[in-house]
Amino acid sequence: MKYAHCFKILVPVIALAVIQTSTAEAALIIDNFTDRQQVKDDLTQAGTTSNSMLLSGSASSLTGAQRTFSATANGIPNSENEGAKRSINTHIIAEDGFLSFSNAEKSNGTASIFYDNFGIVDFTAYADAFLIEILTIDLNAELELIINNNSFSGPQLFNAIGSFYIDFSSFSNPSELASVQNFALTVKGVQALDLDFKFSALNRAGSASTAAVPEPSLYALLAIGLLVFGALNRKQIQF
Repeated sequence: MKYAHCFKILVPVIALAVIQTSTAEAALIIDNFTDRQQVKDDLTQAGTTSNSMLLSGSASSLTGAQRTFSATANGIPNSENEGAKRSINTHIIAEDGFLSFSNAEKSNGTASIFYDNFGIVDFTAYADAFLIEILTIDLNAELELIINNNSFSGPQLFNAIGSFYIDFSSFSNPSELASVQNFALTVKGVQALDLDFKFSALNRAGSASTAAVPEPSLYALLAIGLLVFGALNRKQIQF
């Protein structure tokens, strides 16, 4: 039967879509960014601007976690007056379920999000990769994950929306992920950058990738299956 054969073709496609959906589920909520916090730095202030807060129990799987935001603006003002210095700023804010980072037109500043105060957690018991979800981005951004101040993911360059994996195995010292005492994410951006993103830790069921790799779209997989079904239906192929 024609349709029975079509379903044989579609079943693996749908199964692959389900697998991709299930592997994208976060196993460890580091921060869901529902606890609002922000830092804004400009050249009228000396050094780095930062503040800290304790996350609520619903915001993180890391019990008692403290989150510290730091931002540093960087640029050359047109003059030494307050207005010119204030116009060169870097802003980071957590709210509404995601993190926003922005540089003013003449700033190429940096920011960091640092977590501690949660004791010692074995990340490998829950996950084997980090998921970076870029929601909006208009220019290049560079992100790096740091575990216990001495295990680094290396700079990861992002310039498009999508979901990207960074496997634990790609860190400079992967064993540190079995006893995490602090965790940091640094963000570096070019001038006039606007970036909205989320991150979490998840279990990829042993899959391996040493770089940030786009996650296949569920909708794209389903569309392929529908196109196959439609093509066979139009041609009225007899099996």
